[in-house]
Amino acid sequence: YNESRGHLVEAKGSIWRPDVRMAIGQLLDYSRLEGGAHSLGLLLPEQPAPDVVDLLDGLHIAAIWPTGRGFSDTAGGQFT
Repeated sequence: YNESRGHLVEAKGSIWRPDVRMAIGQLLDYSRLEGGAHSLGLLLPEQPAPDVVDLLDGLHIAAIWPTGRGFSDTAGGQFT
């Protein structure tokens, strides 16, 4: 959790769909416990497939992944 930015981020070691589903549940649960007013992000080891990005976008969860020396995200750079 990045308190200054209001970002709640869960990290997973794979882009495997069951791991992504677990992260979704964790983010929703943690967000509820913390008051729900956060930007949610899922840090993955590589860029996820378009169908996973669509799933996350529909839930207002940004995908974040490493690129070269930095990171990219599906939130217009909000998490990088």
